[in-house]
Formats: sequence, C-alpha cells, structure tokens
Amino acid sequence: MPVHRPATTRRRTRFGAVGTLLAALSLLFTLPSAAHAADVPQRGEAFMGMGVAAHDGDTGRPPVDRAVQTEGVDVSGHQGNVAWSTLWNSGVKWAYVKATEGTYYTNPYFAQQYNGSYNVGMIRGSYHFATPDTTSGATQANYFVDHGGGWS
Repeated sequence: MPVHRPATTRRRTRFGAVGTLLAALSLLFTLPSAAHAADVPQRGEAFMGMGVAAHDGDTGRPPVDRAVQTEGVDVSGHQGNVAWSTLWNSGVKWAYVKATEGTYYTNPYFAQQYNGSYNVGMIRGSYHFATPDTTSGATQANYFVDHGGGWS
C-alpha cells in the first residue's frame, strides 16, 4: 500500500530538486576555472574581436582596430561648480549635465557645468530626469527644451 504524503511535502520535494538543479547550473556557469580566470582581461585590456583572436590562436598582439574606452562624467546640481580643467587633465573627455527634472527643477549650476565642460574641450550633452508620475512626457520634454540654457 503506497504511503500518502501531504501535498506540501511533495511540492517542497519537487521544488527542492528543481532548486538544487538550478543552483548546480548557476555554479557551473559562474565559477571560472583557474585557466579561465587568468584569461579574463583587466580594465582597458579588452578589444574588439579578442574572443575571435583567442579562438583562432592569436599571437597575443592586439589587432590594429583596437577599441579604447573614453572616460566621461555625469554631473548635476549635486556636484556644484566643477573643476573642468582638473577633470580634463585626469583623462575625462566627455560630460553629460543634468539640466532639468520633472516640470519643477532646473539645475542652478547648469551654465557653469555645460559651458565649462565645452570650454576645456570636452564633448558634452545634457539630459532631463523624467518623473512620469507627475506629468506627461510631452510636457516634460517641452520643459527640458525651454529650461536647458543656451543650447547650441
């Protein structure tokens, strides 16, 4: 005669097996082998096509069209007046400046941040922090355009 187990016991057992399987699979895909860990490139050492080059037995020399990361910053009113020449000299070459938020906020440092980044030679842009729970996207887009400062 079969033993009757409560449904919760069977369910726990079934999910326990699935959970164990998922945990084992996640370990398989997340734990690098010693050889693989040594192959992971450090910041700035990766380049386009490096996986193909490794697969094809590359000699270790990077291809001619190596991709390089360009450092940049995102600033807002929280940073106040920014020392742009200091950032430029540290390797920062682009900036995005928060101009507005919702239909109720304009960055009081926008002019210094937007023009200052440009004056040292940075590529620059500005952005609006949307608050979809307050007004429509069209209303906020108009607010951004109207309050962005001296657009160029």
